Amino acid sequence: MDDLLVAPEGATTVWVRGRPTGYAGGENERTWKAAVAETLSSVELPASCRVGVEIHFRLSPAQVGRHAPDLDNLVKATLDAAATCICIQRIRGPEQADDERIDVIVATKRAAADTASAGAFIAIWALESHGRTTTPAG
Repeated sequence: MDDLLVAPEGATTVWVRGRPTGYAGGENERTWKAAVAETLSSVELPASCRVGVEIHFRLSPAQVGRHAPDLDNLVKATLDAAATCICIQRIRGPEQADDERIDVIVATKRAAADTASAGAFIAIWALESHGRTTTPAG
């Protein structure tokens, strides 16, 4: 994808084909998460790295206007499905993405030209050390 906003040149970039669906989207959410998980299944990041993610959603024509999903819900469902490359954690209940490791998120949504071109471009990368303080100051 040529119009990435912040992802560095070395980021892993993939296209996930399908209907982007937000958190609490029922069967559509399960289908979207399966597509994301399968597409990202071969992506590996260092186990202890901080992570950056850039996602550009292309919504099917049926998902625009008052039927458009909220961007934050699209991001949550997509990141939950990225657990195998972000890392998996179990706090209570089912395993889930260790999204605490994500320090950068950039996301956009817009209508796709048609249903066949719905999906999302996802760029994911390990962040370089950037002076993050891990203990409270003072």
